[in-house]
Amino acid sequence: MDFIGLIRILLKRKKLLFFIPLFTALLTFILTRNMVDTYKSQAIIAAGILDDSKISLSENAADYSSFLIQSKFSNFMELIKSRTVIANLGYRLLLHDLRSTPFRKPSKIMEGLSESDKNKIAAKIESNKGDLKLFSPLDDDEHYIILLIKGMKYDEITLLKELTVEVIPGSDFIKITCESENAFLSAFIVNNLCELFIQYFKSVKLDRALDAVDFFAKLAEEKRLQLVRLTDKLKQYKMDNRIINLYEQTKALVGQISSLEIIRENDNKQIPGLVTSLIDINSRFSDKERLYLESAIQSNSLLISELKNKINSLQYSIILGNNSKQKQDSLLELKKHLVNEVEATSDKLLISPNVTKQELVQRKIQSEINLGMLRQNVISVDKELSRLKRIAEGFTPSEATISAFERDIQVTSEAYLLFLNKLNLARFSSENAGQNIQQTEIGIPSDKPEPNKKNLLVIVAGLLSFVLTVVSIIVVEYLDITIKTPKRFKLFAKMSTVGNINQLRLKALDLDSIFNKIHSDPQIEVFKNCVRDLRSLVLKRGDHKIILITSSGSKTGKSFLAIALSYVLGKTGKKILIIDANHTNPSISKMFSAEDHLAEFFSGTNGNDTLFSKTSSDRISLLGTGDNQSSVLEINTGDNINKHLTYLREKFDYIIIETPGIKIDTAAKEWVPFADKVIAVFSAHNVIEEADKSVINYFANLGDSFLGPVLNKILTEDMEQVAGELPKKRSKFRRIIKKVLRRNLEGDEHSTSEVKGL
Repeated sequence: MDFIGLIRILLKRKKLLFFIPLFTALLTFILTRNMVDTYKSQAIIAAGILDDSKISLSENAADYSSFLIQSKFSNFMELIKSRTVIANLGYRLLLHDLRSTPFRKPSKIMEGLSESDKNKIAAKIESNKGDLKLFSPLDDDEHYIILLIKGMKYDEITLLKELTVEVIPGSDFIKITCESENAFLSAFIVNNLCELFIQYFKSVKLDRALDAVDFFAKLAEEKRLQLVRLTDKLKQYKMDNRIINLYEQTKALVGQISSLEIIRENDNKQIPGLVTSLIDINSRFSDKERLYLESAIQSNSLLISELKNKINSLQYSIILGNNSKQKQDSLLELKKHLVNEVEATSDKLLISPNVTKQELVQRKIQSEINLGMLRQNVISVDKELSRLKRIAEGFTPSEATISAFERDIQVTSEAYLLFLNKLNLARFSSENAGQNIQQTEIGIPSDKPEPNKKNLLVIVAGLLSFVLTVVSIIVVEYLDITIKTPKRFKLFAKMSTVGNINQLRLKALDLDSIFNKIHSDPQIEVFKNCVRDLRSLVLKRGDHKIILITSSGSKTGKSFLAIALSYVLGKTGKKILIIDANHTNPSISKMFSAEDHLAEFFSGTNGNDTLFSKTSSDRISLLGTGDNQSSVLEINTGDNINKHLTYLREKFDYIIIETPGIKIDTAAKEWVPFADKVIAVFSAHNVIEEADKSVINYFANLGDSFLGPVLNKILTEDMEQVAGELPKKRSKFRRIIKKVLRRNLEGDEHSTSEVKGL
């Protein structure tokens, strides 16, 4: 569908495009003529979501994502429009109307209330102010209050229609707007709605905060008691196992073990050297000398042995950790005493005047004493190491137990601190519940009504109906698959027309008047040209005298076309015979009141001219038919039919045969072999279906005997595609638009003497 075609389609329905929007606008005007003036009032609430001026215990209290902010604003708006808030707003409105001048005209139920009833209802509503409870329809008194509210149009549905709640973009504020017929009512609604919302929000927030306080207080107390129990268990375990500080004790024990191992290692390193030294010294004495020395040393060995025992005992005490300065001094004194005794003993043992021997005696005595002391020291160190290791081994299970206790205490302590922190936050929240929500702008009554929307509604209704009408026309046109124009016929049938006949919309058809006069009606002039054009095509084939006019279906106008073609051929001086072979709908025979002689004529042996009926023209005769359902070959054989047609060829210049549609009666095909040319008539109002396509293929396969299709009943305005621009009386504006559409801005215009018409 091209643009020019679309414009033409819309121009065809210009009456619809004018009257439907006009009717819609008038209807809208009638419906809105009684609209009352409205007054608007607005209030603003600070949500406090992005306000960082408030004290908060949360470190990231202001770090909100855009999604979280949007969610909080959505929650606020849902709370504002919640049933609890809106219903209590209705209660307050009713309370106002009961105690002072009503905002709206009292309902019948309100007018029937006595002063005592009003006071009773007002007291009932007043008692509900602090709790924000909803009245139940199951209670008779409360149900009556609900009916009063609905009667005064203070119910939830009505109030929500008058309210608008929205977030001011890019801010922390929520704007509440009310538009009603009373300026004071609008202000009362927005202010009380803000108050109710803040009260309800604080109540909800406080309830949640108190629940959180109770919850975290319980958890914190449980963890505190658990922490006390674990601490007591650890304390008792340390007391039972005599553990003061396991880590320091273990550290000291390990230090002692390391020191003792070093001492033992040093002593063990000295023992082999002393043994070797004694062996060497003893080897230098003779047996007699050794006996002498042993007997001589025997007298002083008791004192030396006592000194050695004291030294060993003192060293063992030092090994055990009793390393005091007094003991260190005592050990030095004992060692000096021992050295003096050894020297005294060696001085008494004079073996010979040989000094070297005498020194060996002293070295022997000193080495034996040192060796004995070292061995005794190693034994003492080993004993102490064994004791310390046993103590260390005993610390291992204690360390595991104490570590488990300490780990449980740490986990419990962390949980306790966490719950304690949550408890503090919950207490802070309960003490500051809803403090960040506040009304920043109070609604005031407007001194003038809102701009009247009546005219705007009328204009919008008209424009909207116009657009919908245009869309509907386009949709209907798009869904319409009727043939309409020769161009569409070629698209659907894959075949070009040889003739195009427009549709005549006349009360009575008078061919003499149509063809013998000049008419101001463009459709008649176009029809005359179209029929004459078809006559020229028939006359061009002068040797083809028998013309068969048929169609695919019914109601294509082939009967009228046969009459019109016969008439214009007769005007050229030709003698015409119309054979009405359409026994399913013999409209031509009925038109001229012709009797049924078709079967009688073709079944006879010779032509009988008395069987022909007269028409309104002397040059046109008619062989009529009736409801005889016999086909032509059932009337007579083909050779005899040809003989009768040969007779008719000699008597008439042209023979026009009209048959039923082939799709309706296939017997029409039996006339095709007897015709010189076949014309198929299609209606522009019909649709080419699958059955029609098979008939079109049949026509195409007739070859040269098929003259071509003729498209009938084309709307006159659609004939411009084949007949050119039709003469019409057009306004200057329409002439300019037509030039623009045709892209012919310099083209000639029709003069004002053009024929008036569509």
